[in-house]
Amino acid sequence: MTCSTFAPWAAQRGLFQPGRKVLGLGQDRPTLTAPDQCRYDSCVEVDASFQPEGEVGVQVLPGGRYACARYSGSSIPELMAAWQE
Repeated sequence: MTCSTFAPWAAQRGLFQPGRKVLGLGQDRPTLTAPDQCRYDSCVEVDASFQPEGEVGVQVLPGGRYACARYSGSSIPELMAAWQE
């Protein structure tokens, strides 16, 4: 599932609710990985009763220190510029 299809999928299932976190997880460093090979996970916080289906899975993010930033954009060049910031 692509990022552009995840949001409508999640919205249809009522997953975007006040107080629920929405995250994007970049799995690769764009300066080291070709843009067409970069992996990115679109995520929304769910409770224990959520049942994944199709291409959608569940991840548990372990505690720890993470670099976090707000980003709004839709193209690879925009994402790469934000990553550099």
